[in-house]
Amino acid sequence: MKRRDALSVLGCGFLTVSRKTIAEPLDNDEVTNDIQMFCVGPFLLGDLFGTNAKTRKLGLPFQIGAAPENKQLVRELNDSKLFVIDCSAKSKQHGRSFSAKEYPLVVVGGRLSYEFKDNNSVFVVNVASLSVTVNSDDYTGKTSSRRVILEVGLDIVGTKDAVSASLIHKMTFDTIKYSIDGSIIKH
Repeated sequence: MKRRDALSVLGCGFLTVSRKTIAEPLDNDEVTNDIQMFCVGPFLLGDLFGTNAKTRKLGLPFQIGAAPENKQLVRELNDSKLFVIDCSAKSKQHGRSFSAKEYPLVVVGGRLSYEFKDNNSVFVVNVASLSVTVNSDDYTGKTSSRRVILEVGLDIVGTKDAVSASLIHKMTFDTIKYSIDGSIIKH
């Protein structure tokens, strides 16, 4: 088993541990034992990178000529799939509401590390950080919904001939909106 595969397995183990956490509704209402976990996604890392690369300057590892073509980079990065794990609980007063503690979480499945080699260049991309932030919860419509912002940090190192450059590249998905049962409403 390769190191990057082992890290992916650890992510699955973390999910198992998280399932045992008790959810608490947002309003501290009395909670029933009806707790529901759900998964939103997948969101492809390469697609996020491709969209991001069109609007942002990518930095020195790309400028020194060590990077593969964007099309190849996007295709390879799509081996990483991001998922938002969330939880809701049924309260006696308000029905089903999103959990206020420990959720949502973001997990990644697939590869976490990529290496591209050419005759005189090496380009390495590692998933360095993941975060998900609740933007808003909406309980006014027919179906309750949540908006989240998903951010990914990539540690990128490029070497061509004797020149080396590195950077942490942060990317943010547009707001992701999903219902209380995990169905994507808008992305």
